[in-house]
Amino acid sequence: MSEDPQKFLIVGPWRSGTKYTWNALQMHGDVTIAEQEVTPWPLFTLGLGVFTDFHGGFDMRRAFVRGAFDLLCANAQPVKTPVLGGKTALRDDHEARDVVVGLQQYLEDLSLIIVQRNDLVARFASVLLATGTGRWHVEGTDVPAAGSRQSLPATAFRRFVEETRASEAALSLLSQTHQVTCVDYERDIRDGCGVDHVFAPLGLEPHNLPSQVGKTTAPIDEWVENVPELRRIEAETPRPDRARAEQDLAEHTQHLYAAEPYYLLLGRARYLQRAKRFREAFDQTLSALRKLVGPVNGAHCRALRIMKWAFRQEHDISSEQMAAALDELRSSFDGRAEFYELEAEHALRENDVERGLLMVRRAREAGPDCETLHRLDALERRLQG
Repeated sequence: MSEDPQKFLIVGPWRSGTKYTWNALQMHGDVTIAEQEVTPWPLFTLGLGVFTDFHGGFDMRRAFVRGAFDLLCANAQPVKTPVLGGKTALRDDHEARDVVVGLQQYLEDLSLIIVQRNDLVARFASVLLATGTGRWHVEGTDVPAAGSRQSLPATAFRRFVEETRASEAALSLLSQTHQVTCVDYERDIRDGCGVDHVFAPLGLEPHNLPSQVGKTTAPIDEWVENVPELRRIEAETPRPDRARAEQDLAEHTQHLYAAEPYYLLLGRARYLQRAKRFREAFDQTLSALRKLVGPVNGAHCRALRIMKWAFRQEHDISSEQMAAALDELRSSFDGRAEFYELEAEHALRENDVERGLLMVRRAREAGPDCETLHRLDALERRLQG
């Protein structure tokens, strides 16, 4: 194409309808869209700079992020359509701020489609079921059977609501800098009003979606026993006001632009982990955790998971070294489920089953996210086996 295409991004919390919206746009003949979901890191922080020993300034960072966006959304092919875009689904408020900063700093010309799901009890149940079964989407409209009734963890749900509220507050700031179209899960997807309204802002004619991405969970009242308790928690959890959201974003931006930002250290740790250089990954992650400041957030927890994985795989990392790292981190992370999970992994190495099971129990009481809940189940089985 001789002219640059109109660019867009679908963004919203996971299990909120981003896949349905992606499907609608993907089936339009005038749209090229990333076939794979783009992850907030490293696209919105480093972009193509993730492949370098990055020491560049703003202009280079901007070029790296914009280049990575175009390459990923075009599926590394020449763009032959007037519209180009992708989607990203957010796991927590930390990822939301990464995306907001990246969009405001480097991708200010994107048209945004923000997807939201207001029933947080239903979304939490959907996340738990999807992470537990690995079944994220089904074709057609048949709703799977509900299965046995169960109670969902209230403490984990409270944390889920807090992170969702913070993510929504961060995303709301994008209306100041970008053209924003909203998709409401309950109105547009669940109740069938459709997402035709997302096409006009992109200069496109509406395109009917011939097939639906089906629901993966039955109505929550059919299989969740403690819905009233969860509804009460949802109602009690306040929404951050705009001033708080702007303050959180300003602090996040400051951390991103530190002399040796944490995400660069964490990125190196992830590379080392994938390269099976576990000892180096462990040391790099510890360095990243020393750089992280402020309230514990998703980046901290991802770093703890890298440490846990490296420790499990690399027996050259001694129990004494892990104990020293735990002692160093305890004052900052004591009370977090991911830290107790790391303590349980250390107890497993020490064959201290009683302490390991105690740490698993504390992790569950601390309100872990959905993925951590499933990892704790597996860790408990290893301790008992």
